Amino acid sequence: MLGVERIHVMMKKLAKSTKNIMFSLRKNNDRLIRSQLQWRFNSTHDWATKARPSSFLCKQVVPDADGVVKPRGALHKTKVDQTIFSHLQTEWTIKNKAYRKFRQKYDTYLRNHKKDKKKGRNKRPAVPFSRWQHDRKEPNSPEQKKWQKMDNTAWTCTMATIDEQLFRTRGHEKRKRCKTTNKYIIGVVNVTQPNGKTKTKKCYGVIKKFYVHFMYPPARTTYKLTIKKLETFEEPWIMCALCEWYEEIGSNPVTGLTQIRPNPFWEAGCPITNLANCLPINPTFWPVNPFNPSHFGEDGEILDKDCSVYDFSGDGTYEVITHHEDINLNL
Repeated sequence: MLGVERIHVMMKKLAKSTKNIMFSLRKNNDRLIRSQLQWRFNSTHDWATKARPSSFLCKQVVPDADGVVKPRGALHKTKVDQTIFSHLQTEWTIKNKAYRKFRQKYDTYLRNHKKDKKKGRNKRPAVPFSRWQHDRKEPNSPEQKKWQKMDNTAWTCTMATIDEQLFRTRGHEKRKRCKTTNKYIIGVVNVTQPNGKTKTKKCYGVIKKFYVHFMYPPARTTYKLTIKKLETFEEPWIMCALCEWYEEIGSNPVTGLTQIRPNPFWEAGCPITNLANCLPINPTFWPVNPFNPSHFGEDGEILDKDCSVYDFSGDGTYEVITHHEDINLNL
């Protein structure tokens, strides 16, 4: 016992000494923690563990607020189909009010032309948007003529950042066998209620693809578009994500976590979303029931002998796990 007591007294004296490293760490503990947090916030290294932003910041993200969105990795030029192109045009009408009004005038022209064609007043085909003139006396403005040049050319990539928060596509994570998952995203959607009013709700998605689309073709168009070149372009562009969508169905009474389920109507009606309107956080979807209940009886016995016990297909209901506390709050 005397030997142990002597060692204890000696260690206490060493810890109190100003020349001891333990004394220095204890004395400057607050300064060290502060400097580490500042380094984590400002670090440009991918291997550095980013400090998590405050959950209060996510409450400020609204559909009209633009987050800082940047593509990551290689950009590949492609031609999207007419369905995706129409959804990209819709995203532009949401972002640009002047373009939305111009597009609404053209839609009104199409409706009137269709009515006249049914009544036999006008047998000519409708003028396409690229050659349409909203006023017969006055030509379209230079800005409107640029809008009419919008085409289905887009650039795809596998990674993107929202306010420096990394997101990846589902296929990229599978190919690279990433140890962390960044394929889940939380956005907003305007849902039309039975009374005709619209309500803004959160929507949860699994990212399939990223699209970079210009409002009109850039003057210095190139097949091999890089991120540095993209920053030099003056033409407006948006970055959208093609997702598999889930809707919120409530919260778990035990855990309090948000529960979601697939919504095929959202995926068919509007499968893409503007990344600037998404929350800059990485959630995780975890099945409420990891095993498919149809394969098991009331006592847990396997009904189908051919099925595997490790069938993690579940019943399609998931819980959203995130480090942000306000994810369970309504917008």
